[in-house]
Amino acid sequence: TSGDSPALLVKAVGSTYTSSVLSVEAEKGAASDFNLISASAGGKEQFAVRGDGLVDVATFQAGLITSKSGLSVTSGGLSVTSGGATITAGGLTVSDGGLVSKSTADSVNLEVRSEVTDFNTDLMQLNVVQDSASSETNFNFLAFVNADTGAGAGSTTNVERVAEVDGTGSLNLLGSAAGLSVASGGATILNGGMTVINQSPASGSDTVLSVHGYDKEYQGDYLDV
Repeated sequence: TSGDSPALLVKAVGSTYTSSVLSVEAEKGAASDFNLISASAGGKEQFAVRGDGLVDVATFQAGLITSKSGLSVTSGGLSVTSGGATITAGGLTVSDGGLVSKSTADSVNLEVRSEVTDFNTDLMQLNVVQDSASSETNFNFLAFVNADTGAGAGSTTNVERVAEVDGTGSLNLLGSAAGLSVASGGATILNGGMTVINQSPASGSDTVLSVHGYDKEYQGDYLDV
């Protein structure tokens, strides 16, 4: 055929029709070595339904995908240009490649939240699986880094590492102006004591340890040894 007429038109007549307008059947059992449907343009296959039900699409653009047995992307990845992605059940598992969350908006980049009223377990776990002979000091659970705009993801240049939580659980404050500020509740050290060292004093008269009391009516000890 030529022009703008369909090469093949299959039409069901009647508003009460309830069967299949087109049925494709093969006596052979489900298998991956044949296609039930193959659609090509210019000699290149654009769409195919394999004998085992797998659908192969060269370029896909649609508002909705409904699948009874899941969706698998074997190559090329998955890109969502708008609308985001919502997982209502089953969670998300990344087997390899890691997870990067980045945003150009001035808003929260990553939020981990539980909406269970009587929540009583861990909101988030960071697990490192290694043999018992491995050192707990050769990795960090967390690293806090300030990066310049020219530093790409994973870059070690134009960045300042300001804090770390290492494998032993120790918190290391590394920033050029790093310090520890406790707004309330105080601080309790059960073992190990406390050491205060000023490694780069501006002058020989710099105070290394200062204890202040701001309550004029306070009657206790500011420092008890």
